[in-house]
Amino acid sequence: MKWAAKRAAAAKPKPIGRRIDALKAKLAKAKNPVRRAALKKALKLAKKVAALKKKLRDALPSEKKAIKAKLLKVRKALVKAASKAKKAPKAISVKIALIKKALKNAVTPARKAALKKALRVAKKVAALKKALKNADPSEKKAIKAKLAKAKKALKRVSAAAKATKPKPIGKRIAALKAKLAKAKNPIRRAALKKALKIAKKVAILKKKLANASPLDKKKIAAKLLKVRKALAK
Repeated sequence: MKWAAKRAAAAKPKPIGRRIDALKAKLAKAKNPVRRAALKKALKLAKKVAALKKKLRDALPSEKKAIKAKLLKVRKALVKAASKAKKAPKAISVKIALIKKALKNAVTPARKAALKKALRVAKKVAALKKALKNADPSEKKAIKAKLAKAKKALKRVSAAAKATKPKPIGKRIAALKAKLAKAKNPIRRAALKKALKIAKKVAILKKKLANASPLDKKKIAAKLLKVRKALAK
């Protein structure tokens, strides 16, 4: 229960000062122009939120209502900008790390194959970026063309890998229940009942993992992976 309470506390927005620091740190590391622009916008809005909060503290009672309305509007804009920054293109090393993590947790052969392909292309993009940095001016044009081609391929294979992502477990349970309600063949019904039982176990383990202490997480994650593999079969 303590860990559940801590998790709920973690879901609350960070104090605006810490949020500004976090955005500054991300901006310092960001290299992609689109991501940098999105982070700059989010940082500008976060600073505006901080300024309005300070203004609200020192305001007269007659001014507070108008400042609160402004603050709410800027906060909503900050949420949108932060979400946009999160979705903005990440450094290739981050993409590779995310693909590796997804591959580790993949259970179906189709998803594994799609992620392996995406990882191979992402590594090619990383290698070409490195080659471009160290290339002679006479070689740069050819490497840039190769890099553009590899980036397009990465976008395509990443979309294909995303399509293999399993449905949320709640939707999967609902779909299995619907199939079971329609099924008449005893063998099919038995198979669906088994799948439903495993899907419910996955849901329980996911909930358990979300509220687990760091000491228990590794053990529960291993159990969850095992049950997910059984569900995929």
